[in-house]
Amino acid sequence: MRYRVFSLLTAIALAVGLVGILPAVSASADSYSDFEYQISDVGTVEITAYNGSASELEIPEKIDEKAVTGILDGAFKDCVNLTSIKIPNSVVKIGDEAFVGIEQSLTIKCYKGSYAEQYAAEHSIKCEILEEPTNPSQPTDPTQKTEPPTNAVKPDVKLAKPVKLKLIAKKKKLNVTWKKVKQSTGYQVMAATNKKFTKNKKTVNVKKNNANLKGLKPNKKYYIKVRAYKTIDGEKYYGSWSKRKSVLTYYKVSAKPTSAEKKGIKLLDKIGRDLHTAFKYSKMTWVKTTTNSSLGTEYFANYGFTHTAGNCYVMAGKFTVLAKLLGYDAKQASGSVVSNSGNWIPHSWVLIKIDGETYVFDPDFEYETGRSGYKFQYHWQDNGYIVGDGRHWKYKLNKIMR
Repeated sequence: MRYRVFSLLTAIALAVGLVGILPAVSASADSYSDFEYQISDVGTVEITAYNGSASELEIPEKIDEKAVTGILDGAFKDCVNLTSIKIPNSVVKIGDEAFVGIEQSLTIKCYKGSYAEQYAAEHSIKCEILEEPTNPSQPTDPTQKTEPPTNAVKPDVKLAKPVKLKLIAKKKKLNVTWKKVKQSTGYQVMAATNKKFTKNKKTVNVKKNNANLKGLKPNKKYYIKVRAYKTIDGEKYYGSWSKRKSVLTYYKVSAKPTSAEKKGIKLLDKIGRDLHTAFKYSKMTWVKTTTNSSLGTEYFANYGFTHTAGNCYVMAGKFTVLAKLLGYDAKQASGSVVSNSGNWIPHSWVLIKIDGETYVFDPDFEYETGRSGYKFQYHWQDNGYIVGDGRHWKYKLNKIMR
C-alpha cells in the first residue's frame, strides 16, 4: 500500500612519582634529571622515557658530554601535562610512537630544516619554528658516527606519497593496494582503529604495492595509510605517509548462516561494506505484499533479496539483515503510521542502536516521499504514538520482529 507521511573516554589518571633533580651522570647511568636514556651503538644518547610532569620541556643537546640524537617509541607516551617540547638539531631519530596519546595537544619547537620539523609534518603535530642559533650544536665526538635518521629521506632520494589507495575487506584479511612509487625499495602499511593510529595498531612492510593485513578485528572500522621507503646500505629511508582511508573489516557470521544472510553477504560483496549503501539498495519499487509480521524478518528479507519490488516490510527486512551483517545492532519494527486520510495503517521500519542512541531507518519513507529516511530519531511520545521530528511520519510501535 502506498501513503505519504567520543563517547569520550574518561581521562586516565597517571601516577607519576616525583623525581628529584639529579646532576649530570656518568656514561654508564641510565637517567638524567627526569629523563631515562640509553647509549646507542655509536655512542650517542637516545631518550627512552620521561618521568616528569612539566608542561614545557627542552630536550638537552648533550648528556654527559654525549650528543642526544634519538627519541625512542613511547618516550613521552601519555604525558598529558606536556604541551610543548623543544627538540635540538642533534636529534636525528624519533620513533613513530614517541608522543603517542598527546600528538593533538603537543607543539614541537625546533629549527627550520631540522629532522624534528620533518617529523612534526609527517605526524601532523603542530610545529613552531625557532630562530636559528648562532652556533648550531653538533655531536661533540667527531670520531663517532651519528645514527642516520630512521624516518628521514636522504637529500638525493625523493619518494612521493603513495596515492590511489584501494581497500577491499575479505574473509580473514584486508587487501590494500596503491600506485607504485618510483625509486622505492618497498612500502610500510599501517592500520589502526582510530585516526591517530594508536589503537589496535598493526604495521607491515612489503616489497610490492599491495598487502594483505591479517588478524584484524571483524566488523570494525580501520584507518589505513602507506608510505614508501628506499633501502641504502641496509638502512630504510622513508617518504611521507599517504592520505589515510578507512574501511569496515569483514563481517563475522554464524557457522551456519541463514539463507537471507547468505544472500546479504553476496550483495555486500558486490556493492561494498557501507551502511548507507546498504540502505540505498534496500529501497525497492513499491508493490502490495503481505504485512503479516508473524512471518518474521527472515521471510521478508529473503523476499527482498530475490525480488525487485516489495512493500515496507520487505524493505525493512532486507535492510535489517544487511545492517546486522555489517555489525550493527539492528532490529525490524512493526507498527503503523498515519495515512493521507488520517487512518492508522500497517508499517515496518528499522531501529539501530549506535553509541547508546536508537535511530530510525525507514527505506520505504524515503521511497514514498523522496525525503531522507536514513538515520533520524523519534521526537516525542504521546498516548503510545511515537512522533517524528516534524519531517517524518507519526509512528506507533507494536512490536520488534524476530
